Amino acid sequence: MKKTHIKLFAVIILIVAVLTSCATTTSSGYQLPKKNVTVSLGISTATMRNGEQRTFTPTFKNTDTPPQLIWSSSDESILKVDQNGTVTAYNTTSGSLTANITASIADNPNMRSICTITVLSSTQAHFITAGPGQDASTQAVISWHSPDPTSTLQYTDANKSDFTNSLTLDGEPTLSEWADLSYIYRYRVELDDLQPGSTYNYRIMLSDGTYSEISTFRTAGTDGTFSFAWLSDVHAATAESMGNITTILNYEREKTDISFCLFTGDMVNQGKRYSYWESWNDSGLLSDMTYAFVIGNHEYYPNKTAEFATPSFYLDYVAIPKNNGDSAPADYWFLYNNVLFICLDTMAGEFASSEIPNPALEKQAKWFEDVIAENEGRYTFIIVAQHYAFLDGDVEGTGFYSFWYPYFDKYCVDLALSSDTHIYSRSKTLNNNKVSEKGTVYMTSPISEGKALDEIINRPEALGERSAFNAVEKKLMGGSYVEVTPNSLTVRVIGKDGNEYDSVTIPAHR
Repeated sequence: MKKTHIKLFAVIILIVAVLTSCATTTSSGYQLPKKNVTVSLGISTATMRNGEQRTFTPTFKNTDTPPQLIWSSSDESILKVDQNGTVTAYNTTSGSLTANITASIADNPNMRSICTITVLSSTQAHFITAGPGQDASTQAVISWHSPDPTSTLQYTDANKSDFTNSLTLDGEPTLSEWADLSYIYRYRVELDDLQPGSTYNYRIMLSDGTYSEISTFRTAGTDGTFSFAWLSDVHAATAESMGNITTILNYEREKTDISFCLFTGDMVNQGKRYSYWESWNDSGLLSDMTYAFVIGNHEYYPNKTAEFATPSFYLDYVAIPKNNGDSAPADYWFLYNNVLFICLDTMAGEFASSEIPNPALEKQAKWFEDVIAENEGRYTFIIVAQHYAFLDGDVEGTGFYSFWYPYFDKYCVDLALSSDTHIYSRSKTLNNNKVSEKGTVYMTSPISEGKALDEIINRPEALGERSAFNAVEKKLMGGSYVEVTPNSLTVRVIGKDGNEYDSVTIPAHR
């Protein structure tokens, strides 16, 4: 019995010793177990150029004294890092390379922070994007980025074997203060005198004589017949983020001949991350499709306050006409065949919403009326697109419906397209905020991000006087495409499974 007591006493002493060795004494004398010291590099992804250096400044938790770190690289031919956290990037290829750097706590290597870094080539064109010109029958906008300060756009009719047109340009440093890239050159070209209803091939030649892969864009026809895709909210952060939009576009292309894609915001998860924008580039989606991008709230991130918010991340990327006049910089319009598209920046109105009247909305409304007047007699239909929802089911969304519907009524807007809610909904035809035979149909797009799909089902219990379809559930993946004829617009909503869940036809009334 005595030996048993001795053994038990020894175990108790051992436990106390262990607890004492890893504990903190409180004011009451009670000792808390110590927490592990942790390290963070602040970002998990970054983008660098060949030859660029960047010094990381880690932060620590659970310590007042920074511990010693051990820095390492997964591939020293791409990234070299010294023990001060200074990384040097190398890439002598014609494409991007990727490697990791790791900062580990010396006396506890399991506590570490890793950053995946994409290294751009010295001469590499990327995010090559085609957008509709102001008159999309004869004009187009081409945009791209490169570390190279000079590059050349070559383009030609797709039926020709040689590139018959060439423009050499000096790049301009981007406006954005990226969280993961110091700077890069932006190129933007507005092409004129194109042939209506034609497909063009184009490529970028860099200063070392290398070429990008060949991309294509299509000009609008003039016969009043075409189709376009309408998608939204992909929140890209990796190339894998683009899986659903690829699937949906493929379904839509099987059903009709898609001329371009209207994307109503939240292209990326955070506008400040250059690597997130690169997800679009890496997906390959930009090479054979013309995009009319509309700015969303995620393009403004990281800040949502008027003092710090900026559309520069978006404006540095997209290929859009510069025809905003005195309105918000991200506002623009284009005429595609027989449809006038007017694209609005709803964040501009949100940031100015504390002022009455709202100066941003007042400027947009004046510009809106000027655009209508400028294009009088040139269109059959008007489509307005923005990110924030005009109507969220039967209730007013965050997209300033009460402000806009009198203008839409006055000028007979046919479709008002929005997104942001991640829920598909469609209004009845509305005029003067009431159901009418003629007026505007308001729609919000299903989300194009995620893995699962339940059926996009209309929920009668969620319908109100103005609502024709309200799916209610979020995260129902899908998209839409619009078939245009001289006599009607037909919107068809499909799910990630390729099934059609709703459609509406709007007759021409002009």
